[in-house]
Order: sequence, then C-alpha cells, then structure tokens
Amino acid sequence: MEWWAIGLSIFASNIGTEHFVGQAGAAAATGMPVAIYEWTAGLLIFALGWGLAPMYLGLDLMTVPEWFERRFNKWCRLFLAGISILAYVITKIAASLFAGAVLFDVILEVDMWKSVPVLLVFTAIYSAAGGLKAVMYTDSSQAIIFIVGGIAGCIVALTKIGGVSGMVDTLNDAGLGYFTHTLRPISDIDYPWLGMLLGQPIASVWYWCIDQAVGASFRAQKV
Repeated sequence: MEWWAIGLSIFASNIGTEHFVGQAGAAAATGMPVAIYEWTAGLLIFALGWGLAPMYLGLDLMTVPEWFERRFNKWCRLFLAGISILAYVITKIAASLFAGAVLFDVILEVDMWKSVPVLLVFTAIYSAAGGLKAVMYTDSSQAIIFIVGGIAGCIVALTKIGGVSGMVDTLNDAGLGYFTHTLRPISDIDYPWLGMLLGQPIASVWYWCIDQAVGASFRAQKV
C-alpha cells in the first residue's frame, strides 16, 4: 500500500461516528477538557512507534495476546484475547453502530433497527470480498470525508454563532464561560486536571499502544 493510503487508513480507523457524535456531544455538554484525550494521543503514538513497536517487530509477534503466552502461559493469552474481544464489541463496535444509527435517524429518518443491520452486512461484505486492501481504500475515502466534513461543519457552526468570539460571548452570557477552560479544578467531577494529565494518559496506553497494535501490520512492514 502507498504511504498516503496507510496514513489515511490509520486516521480513519481512529476517527469515526463515536467522535463526531459522542466526543463532540461530550464537548458540547461539558466543554473543552474532552480534547485532552486526543492531545495526549499524539505523545502515546510516539511511545508506540519508538518504544513498543520495535519490541513487537523484534519478537515477530502477530498479536499482543501472543506476547502474553510467550511471557506467561497460554491461559493468559486466552484471557487477554477474550477480554479484548468483549471490550471491542462493547466499547467500540456497539458505540460506533449506535452513533451511526443516530446519524441515520437524524439525517435520513431511518430508525436504528433498520440502519444497524444494513451497516453490519455492508461492512462484512466489502471486508470479506476485498480483504484488507478494500478496507484501507474505504478508510482512505472516509478519512477525506471526515476531514472535509469536519472542517465544513466547524465553519458553518461558528458562522451561525458569530465566530469564536461569538461562541465565547454566548457561553459567558449563559454562565458557562468555564467551558473554554481545558484544565479544571481538581474538585471537578468530570475532568479534574490531575486525573486528565496523569491518570488519563496511563489508561490510554492500552488504547494507543496495545489495543491498536495489530501485529499483522508490523509483520507486513517488516517483510
């Protein structure tokens, strides 16, 4: 695959409906601190590239659970694989499908019980028929749509409210001026600064350095 397809595929694999609906919704409900999740992601990607990825390559791993079997035993491998599959279904696939169903409902007025099966069947067909290459080209197209649509949506939203200054004034008038503050007091229930700067990056190591570390891609790069 070309470098641009790999880059766009990685981007689209991370960004999806759970961000455009869920994370954007969280920001609308609570303010700017939710952005810290993505800002720290950049640092953790470097930690993966310079730290864990060379280890995965050196050990010639196909999956992270395989490393657990080498380090401990097969039961640890099966345990981690089981937890990973369960977590993936509950926290990613379900969230993405629900967010996609919300978009279908709002834009096309198609209810969830009709849109979700269509999404699942369509994804399964093109993934099985075209393999990883089809998925990567689809991701590349989606990435362009995400970028263009995200920028357009941001411009339209800010234009309607009078730009950044208009947004700030509106928040201040509503008594929500603190929404623009990224670092909140340690007493804040949702986003205390200590938890966001120390606890959140530690928890995100799983997401960025282990969960997304698909050994097959490392094997392909090595070959």
